[in-house]
Amino acid sequence: QGCCIRDSTRFALPDQYAHKYQGHGGATNTQSMMSIQYELDLFGKQSSDLQLTSGRRNDQRDSNESCPNIVPTTLLIRDLGYITSTYLKAVIDKGAYFLNRLPSQMNLYDVKGEEIDLNKVYKKLKKNKVPFMELSVIAGKTAKIPCRLIVHIANEKTARHRLKKTTKIT
Repeated sequence: QGCCIRDSTRFALPDQYAHKYQGHGGATNTQSMMSIQYELDLFGKQSSDLQLTSGRRNDQRDSNESCPNIVPTTLLIRDLGYITSTYLKAVIDKGAYFLNRLPSQMNLYDVKGEEIDLNKVYKKLKKNKVPFMELSVIAGKTAKIPCRLIVHIANEKTARHRLKKTTKIT
């Protein structure tokens, strides 16, 4: 049994490293960029994975490529950027567990197959004056991943910040 946390960071490098560590170029003007993928086993108190990759390799790709390394009964904690249906399904198939925020674009269904309206869940939380609610859900329109969802009301500052990040200003 383990509990592994995985995250990454990226930073620009001098352009002469672009042959090995490609950047995004374009408006960001980063011809060379490195990504560090790091995983820490909290129970073993040691690094369980460390990779230096091109800055173009995103977290979702890393997540999908790391699926073969999932160990049964391990709790995997990932940043939101790692979460894909492929990853979630692999965790379940390997007998491991995940703990993470759910991507806002992922569809949720109740056990009867009805789509869950999170606005209704929010109103129910407010009406009953409870801070969170636990639901058995099916995540993903096609992947159909059974999981337990904990819905927690964010404070106003966090809610405004998240809304601002998702709202495109034109």
